[in-house]
This record gives sequence, C-alpha cells and structure tokens, in this order.
Amino acid sequence: MFKSRTITLLVVALMLLSLALVACSGDGGATATSPAAQALIESAKTKDANEVAASEAAADSALTVAGKAFSMAELEALATATASTEDGDVTGISLMAVLEAAGVTAETISLVASDGYSADVTVAEIDDTAVLVVEDGKLNAIIPTVAKSAWVDDVVSISAK
Repeated sequence: MFKSRTITLLVVALMLLSLALVACSGDGGATATSPAAQALIESAKTKDANEVAASEAAADSALTVAGKAFSMAELEALATATASTEDGDVTGISLMAVLEAAGVTAETISLVASDGYSADVTVAEIDDTAVLVVEDGKLNAIIPTVAKSAWVDDVVSISAK
C-alpha cells in the first residue's frame, strides 16, 4: 500500500510539473485568450508607443510658440538682440524674431516655464531688446521694457492670447 501511494504521488507530481512547463512556455509571457484581454494589451502597447513618441518629440523641441515647435538649432538661427539689465548687457535670441517666425499676431502672449510659472506680456511692450538667453540649455526670457516678474526662466512655451 505504501508503494502504490508513493507511485500515485509521483505520477501526480509529474503531471503538475508538466502542466506548469506547458503554461510557462510560449512567446516569453502570458498570452490573453479572450478578445477583450488582447484588446487591452494592444491598447497598452499603443499608449506606451505614443508616450515614447511624444517624449521624443518634446526632447527635440526646445520651445513651442503658438503651437509651432522650434528646435534649439532653429532658434539659434534667428536674429539676435542685446538687452541691457542691471547686471550688464546680455545677448540672446530676439523674442520679436521668434514671434514673427511662429506667425504670432496676438496682442498678448503668455510665457510658460517648465515648472508651470507663467507671465502675460502685451506684444506692444516687447521691443528689439527683448531676448531669450540660452543658459545651461534653458531659455530665459529677459524683457527690459516690462517688470522683472515677466522675466521667465526656463521658458518651454509661448502661447498667443
């Protein structure tokens, strides 16, 4: 009786082991059997791919102005200007040239920083001394004709209002 019980337990253990091996084999992961589960997996893959594409596009874009993305090379190809500040003169990318390149015709713009800080400036207040200065890979807006609270550091977008 002891011998037959041992053989039975051994057969059952081998069957369980073979079931586990069959369940683990395949294309490297769990497979969905229902169409709903497969659709959910495909949706997650698509969402991941879209997020990667969006983050790559954002990495290539140094600044978005009125919905138009500019790379750092495109910005640096624009006209330059010099702003006089309390700390001395700084030369950078002309803010007027950036707005013109983006086709902005609004009366007011909003400068938005990477941390969410924003400042509204009327275009009439912007002259040839307003610049975007590149410092440590970041764009800092210096507009001598407006209050310093509108001088936004790490500008990532400019929207027309």
